[in-house]
Amino acid sequence: MCAMYEESTQWGGTIWRGDDLAGFDAGRSLLAKFIEEHPHDGWTLSIYNTLAEAAAEIDCPTGEIPQIVSFVYNLEHAAPMTFIGENPLTESYVVGMYCTRGRLDFPGIYRAEDGKLKPVSLDNSVRA
Repeated sequence: MCAMYEESTQWGGTIWRGDDLAGFDAGRSLLAKFIEEHPHDGWTLSIYNTLAEAAAEIDCPTGEIPQIVSFVYNLEHAAPMTFIGENPLTESYVVGMYCTRGRLDFPGIYRAEDGKLKPVSLDNSVRA
């Protein structure tokens, strides 16, 4: 892991901030630790792109969040990862990272299915 962070509260929930929280495993272990310390059943994932100042909402099981964040971090060459938090208003874990590749749409809505992120339309249907 090897990532230093400072804990505070924001949005009515806990947030960990640091210069780069990704550590050696693209944030996977630190995010797993965060979720273990702040468990919420049924919460989803918001990835906030600090470059675009917009978020991608990802509907996925809580247990898959660390793996999905690690995947997005590597896919988007998203350094640095600057915060991990919880947002009780939207019932989501929020991760802030600097996404540079443009593989995901920000803002965007995705659903995790069969190990892939699939874009979702506003009418809640999965786009091809």
